[in-house]
Parts: sequence; C-alpha cells; structure tokens
Amino acid sequence: MKFLTTSLTGLALAAFLLPGAASAQSAAELNQMFGQLDGNGNGQLEPAELGLMMGGAPAESGPVQMMIIVLDVDGNGAVSAQEFEAIALMSNGSMSDEQMGRLFNHFDLNGDGAIDRGELTTAMQSMGEYESEQSVDEALAESDANGDGQVDFEEFKAVIN
Repeated sequence: MKFLTTSLTGLALAAFLLPGAASAQSAAELNQMFGQLDGNGNGQLEPAELGLMMGGAPAESGPVQMMIIVLDVDGNGAVSAQEFEAIALMSNGSMSDEQMGRLFNHFDLNGDGAIDRGELTTAMQSMGEYESEQSVDEALAESDANGDGQVDFEEFKAVIN
C-alpha cells in the first residue's frame, strides 16, 4: 500500500519534527512541548495545529489525518496531551499493534477483518491518494501477500513495518 506507507512517513516524521519529543526525559518536558503546539490553548491538538507541527501540512492532508487516526485514542478528532505522549514512543517511526489496529479498523469499514478493494478505494480517496483504479490495483497488489484479493491485519502490519 504505497499510499499508506507514504502517508505514514508523515507520521514518522512528526516524531522527528519535534526534536525533543523522542528524547523527552519527563512528562513535564512533553507537557511543555504540547503547550507550545496547542496554539489556541484548548488542551487539544487539532488538525490545523498538527499540520503546523508537520511543517505546514494542510489539516485535511493524508499525513495529518493518519496522525489523528493513530494517536486519537478517544476518537474526538484531536490529540490530547496524554495521546500526544505516544509520539515520544514512536522515536523509531514505528507504531504499536494497538495503533496499527486503530488504523486498520478505520479502513476496514465493514469490520470483517480485511480491507477489500472497495474499502481500499475509499481509504485512498479519503487520504487524497486516489489517482485511478490502477493506483488501487497497485496498492492491493503490493499488500495482498496471499493473493486473496484483500488485505488482512497481518498483511497490513507487514506493509507498515
């Protein structure tokens, strides 16, 4: 899923765009960083603020949306200070199984445990990565290791890692 790995690159970069996040020694340091990023002071990093953190990426861009899906545990569309702490754990650019599961479940619209061609098309469209039916075919071919025409969680993890 080239679209997925491309968008996840943005998420991994977020850990490095905040040089102190990956090496923060204390919760106080992370809270200070969070406070600096929380431009409107509402206690949440909203998509526009996350975009600024990622070098000015638009709030609706794939990388910003991926970050929200992965970090937003409570599903409110923003990242709280507690959720923000996960960036420090991503210093190597990888996600936990729980984070990957949230992302996978976001794309598995019918909840059957696999991302089929239609769901992949929808995911690519929502992330601004859809170019053509051929791009969907290519993403599916790159991800579907067992050739069953869909991407299960293990195949999904293999693409991300």
